[in-house]
Amino acid sequence: MGSVDRILVDIDTQRDFMVRDGALYVPGSDLILPNVVRLFDYARRAGVPVMSTADCHPPGDPEFDEFGPHCVEGADGQAKLPETLLPQRVTIEPDEHVDHPERLLDSHQQIIFHKTTLDVWSNPNAVRFVESLEVGQYVAFGVATDYCVRAEVLGLLQRGRRVAVVSDAIRPLTEQTGRVAVEELTAAGAQWVTTDEIVGEQA
Repeated sequence: MGSVDRILVDIDTQRDFMVRDGALYVPGSDLILPNVVRLFDYARRAGVPVMSTADCHPPGDPEFDEFGPHCVEGADGQAKLPETLLPQRVTIEPDEHVDHPERLLDSHQQIIFHKTTLDVWSNPNAVRFVESLEVGQYVAFGVATDYCVRAEVLGLLQRGRRVAVVSDAIRPLTEQTGRVAVEELTAAGAQWVTTDEIVGEQA
C-alpha cells in the first residue's frame, strides 16, 4: 500500500458546470475559478497528487431526465477546464480495470476518474485507488457542493479518510441545498479550510 501526505480532490471542474453558457452551469462557479487555479498552482509547485472526477455521459443517459443533457462524451462541455489539467495525467474509465491503482501515482500526478453518475464511487477504480493508499489528508473542491462534492466527500469519510473541504472553492446548485450539504458534511466529520490556508504553506 502506498503512502501520501496529501491528495487534492478536484471535483467536476468541467465546462458544462463552470462556464456561464454551460449546459448545467452551477451559479457562481466561474467566480471560484481563481481559487481553483491557485490550488492547481500549489499542486504543481509542491508536487501534490490530484485525484480528479469528471462526468462523462453517453447520449440519452437516464440522468438527463432529471438534469438535462450535460457532459456528453465527446462534446465540448464535457471537457475539463484547461486550468485544471496537469501535464502528467491519466484518465480512467468506469469499465477499465487497473491492476495496481496505487502505482498510477508513480508516473502520473493527476488521475482523472470518469463517471456516468453523480457518484464517483460508481467507478470501481476510484474505490480501489483510495483503498490502496494511506493518505494523510484529502483536500476537496469543485462543484456542485450539494451533489457531486457531497457524494465524493461522504464516500471518503465513510471509508475512514480525513477530508478537508475548501470552503471558497466550491459552489452549490442552490443555496438551500448547499447549506444542507455543508451541515451534513460537517456532521460526518469533514473539516473546512480556505484556499489561503492550503496554498499559504507554499506561498
